[in-house]
Amino acid sequence: IEGMGLIGRHRVWWVQLAAMHALAILASCPGDSGERYHAPLRSHWRFMKERLIDPVYGGFYPVVPQDLGRRGRLRGWLGSSRDLSKGNIWKDASHEADTLLATLRMLSLERRALHDPGQGELEPAQPY
Repeated sequence: IEGMGLIGRHRVWWVQLAAMHALAILASCPGDSGERYHAPLRSHWRFMKERLIDPVYGGFYPVVPQDLGRRGRLRGWLGSSRDLSKGNIWKDASHEADTLLATLRMLSLERRALHDPGQGELEPAQPY
């Protein structure tokens, strides 16, 4: 693939969740090194809430609907497209729940460490 430009045209749910989790890990680092990731983490979460999470029924779309063409969005909203199906053989809510819970855990450990130093020590990372 050398010399070829690779551009992802669709912002996919699992990539966005992994990015949010990585930002939470970085934001939980002590001192200034973690502090600089707080704003990007909040911004990314806002993006996911506004663009990737279904505002009516909840759950994550497989891709950001605006990344689909007009025809793909229309088919998705009419229920005749797999492009916006929130559940299938490759996608279920367990991945979303695991990542969100792991992210909350990282943030709660950080908050605990700020209020009671020594109590927010990170344990070895658990797979999610």
